Amino acid sequence: MSSVPEKDWKRLSSLKQSLLNSACETIFERIEQISSTRKGREHEAYLALWKVINKEDNAIAEIFDDLKRSNAVVK
Repeated sequence: MSSVPEKDWKRLSSLKQSLLNSACETIFERIEQISSTRKGREHEAYLALWKVINKEDNAIAEIFDDLKRSNAVVK
């Protein structure tokens, strides 16, 4: 596996926090939508929230955890 060129790595590194925040904001929007329509279906909404958080936490971890030049292409 080849690593990302230094110039591209610096750019990606500078964008990491912004990209992470954007991904989290998208998740919050999904959570707010589920939460705002929970009336009368609280348990179903709770299960939906749990699924969203679990799935998205795994995705965020896969993309952003341990991000380095040698694995940036794969992530």
